[in-house]
Order: sequence, then C-alpha cells, then structure tokens
Amino acid sequence: MNNSQPVSFSRITARPHTTLPRLDTLSEAERCAARLDGVLFERGTHYEYSLPPLSAPQRAAALGIGPCRIIAGWNAAWVYGAARVRQPTIWVYERPALSYAALTRYDGRQLRRLRARLASSDVHTVGTERVTTPTRTAFDLIRTEPLWTIQHQTACRLLLLEHPAEGRLALRERLLSSHPEDSGAMGRLDSLGTATGDQPPFTR
Repeated sequence: MNNSQPVSFSRITARPHTTLPRLDTLSEAERCAARLDGVLFERGTHYEYSLPPLSAPQRAAALGIGPCRIIAGWNAAWVYGAARVRQPTIWVYERPALSYAALTRYDGRQLRRLRARLASSDVHTVGTERVTTPTRTAFDLIRTEPLWTIQHQTACRLLLLEHPAEGRLALRERLLSSHPEDSGAMGRLDSLGTATGDQPPFTR
C-alpha cells in the first residue's frame, strides 16, 4: 500500500522555486490533477511542465529523463541557464547502456544517446537529475553539435564563465588528447575568444 502524500501542485504554483517532482514518478491521478491546475500540458504523446522553471534543479526535473540517464549537450546548457530554450531532442549518456540505438524514446520524447565514457568528475547531480558538468557540456557542444552559431558560442562562454581561462585550457587539452586532428573543434574553441567577465553567471 502506498502511503505517500499526493503532490500539491497548487503549492508548487504558489512557490515557483519549489523543486518539481520528476514526471516519471507521477501517478496518473497526479498527472490529471496537475493538468487541471495548469501545471502540466500535453505535447503530442507526452507531458511537459507549463510552469517557468527558474532554478537549475527545476529545469533538470522538468526534463525528467529517468535515473539511469545523464542530461547532456544543449539541454544540459539549458539546465545551467546558459541556453535560453531547450531542444525537443534530449542528448543523454546512459549508465548502463539501455539501448544500442543512437535515437530512442522515453515517455514519448526523443533521446539522442552520446557514445562516450564519462569520468565521475564529468557529472554533477542537480536536484533529482544527473547532468554533465559545465566544462563537459561545453566540450560536447564543441565536438558534436552539427551547427555552430552565436547561440552556441554564448552558451559555451557562459558555461566557462566561473573559470574562463582554466576552462578553455582544460577543453584545449582534452580536445588535443582525444581528437588531435579535429581542426574544426579547435576552431570552435578559438571562436570563444577571451572572456570579458561582463556576462551574467548561469543559474545555480
């Protein structure tokens, strides 16, 4: 018998900094209640939070990709506040690998699996979710994004803002050791220029 208390979405609405519960932990009754409260809405075959998640733990919980996955790429930058909007396809690392397909689905959403081994130092726990660290996130954006725009440059600068010189040095060393002939990635790193320190820090 489940004696847990149902989620009070009206209280979450009144207190926007409250950590949002993971979507995959909600019962059908809680999802219905959340829809009536205007907290959840249906997007195709899955649900998303309609509240504006203001903190990093709220943004991570709003993605709700499951305990065996690590949020990566652009959506990890969004969790840290370095990107203004999230992408519909969520980049993830999986421990252990749950699928060998590059693209898979979870709770109606499309996931893109990144094939690489992560060190424990590459992962942070943000609220209820695991997310690649800012430096690792910048590395993944530089290495794997098919397009490189001013938005990507800005996101990487913000991800490296706390330690701009050390962060770029660590990225350069990692790129040289793992992909020494990838001139495109090095060019992207060089395009970040020198941080001026006048940009707003990402949300904790």
